[in-house]
Amino acid sequence: MPVSGQRQCGSGLVESLAGLAILLFAILGAIGMQANLLRIGNQAQYRLQAGLLGQSIAGMINVDAANIGCYALVSASAIGCNSAIAQTQAQAWRSDVLATLPNASEPEIHIALDRSATITLQWKALKDPALRNHVLVLQPPWN
Repeated sequence: MPVSGQRQCGSGLVESLAGLAILLFAILGAIGMQANLLRIGNQAQYRLQAGLLGQSIAGMINVDAANIGCYALVSASAIGCNSAIAQTQAQAWRSDVLATLPNASEPEIHIALDRSATITLQWKALKDPALRNHVLVLQPPWN
């Protein structure tokens, strides 16, 4: 009569290989999750930077309401501009946007006749298929 242990030769090896395969899939899943979290973290960082840049120019516009027409970028404002300093600040802000956000499009600031401002920022991060936008509409209290 054969011993029952002879029929199970190698079963321990098969079980340990199965356990190793399960561990490998778990580790690969954790690595994939980490990569996804890094991508989401980068997107959040760019959204935060865009928000801070938008608030920065909004603050400049609020402080210098008399020269609001000088802050128009991309399109000319119907409101005149009498301040070279305000134009310089707007151009410096534009440079900050282009340097800070990845693959940033030209930032736009439209000044309407009612003296409201629409600030639009667009960027596209590496390996991100979507074009991201941040739009800030400023309704000044002096209207």
